[in-house]
Amino acid sequence: DVETGDAYDFHFRLGEIRVDFEKTPVYHNHPMENKGLTRPVWLKPDQTYTLQVIVDDDIATLYIDGVALNTRMYNCKGNAISLYVVDGTLEVMSADVSSEIRR
Repeated sequence: DVETGDAYDFHFRLGEIRVDFEKTPVYHNHPMENKGLTRPVWLKPDQTYTLQVIVDDDIATLYIDGVALNTRMYNCKGNAISLYVVDGTLEVMSADVSSEIRR
């Protein structure tokens, strides 16, 4: 949400062998708790992966080389995507963003 800065993030924590799904910014006593939104993911440095995120209303599905991880979002607004890296590098070989609605 451009106005509030609210967003949802998939955080890949390679050193901890996991991916977390979080709402940003984190508000204390917020109705959305991050319990159980961590999944083990074994990604290796210097290897190519295909990532895809599909959002259908309040469900977000992250595909990593075809393996699906599902989560639910609440009060989701906006349609922007951003990528960032801390302590490392990321090479994006191709990227497509679509807001196509398939019924």
